[in-house]
Amino acid sequence: MTVAVTPSLKLPAAAADPRIVDERGQLRIFANQPASVTVLGEPERVIRGRIVDHSPQGLGLDLEGPVPYGAAVKISWENRILLGEVCYCRTGRHGCRAGIRVKHVLLDTNELARLRRRILGEDPLLRTAPVRPAGT
Repeated sequence: MTVAVTPSLKLPAAAADPRIVDERGQLRIFANQPASVTVLGEPERVIRGRIVDHSPQGLGLDLEGPVPYGAAVKISWENRILLGEVCYCRTGRHGCRAGIRVKHVLLDTNELARLRRRILGEDPLLRTAPVRPAGT
């Protein structure tokens, strides 16, 4: 399991030379990954979308619906989870484009699930026979 804070994200790229430099001078890499975006709060709201590009500090997403500026979000795809904040969300003819400033990254959530099962004693490979007191 890997936990990182504002890391350089490593996503598969969609094109042979998918790099551009944005207006902030950061290298952005194109991607095409389905993702689920959860707007955190009461109540939580889940929006389907796609990661379209990423930089060392953030993500660009195409979403099926809008997300509020400044909202805390969780982005899930494959076995990864990112936590971040919405920097912008623009509505267009085919949905919304959002920019997310990434704050925390959790890679390999499958390993995290295995660790949870071990801690809670739910891993059948680690179960042992109950210990009985001597003389019983």
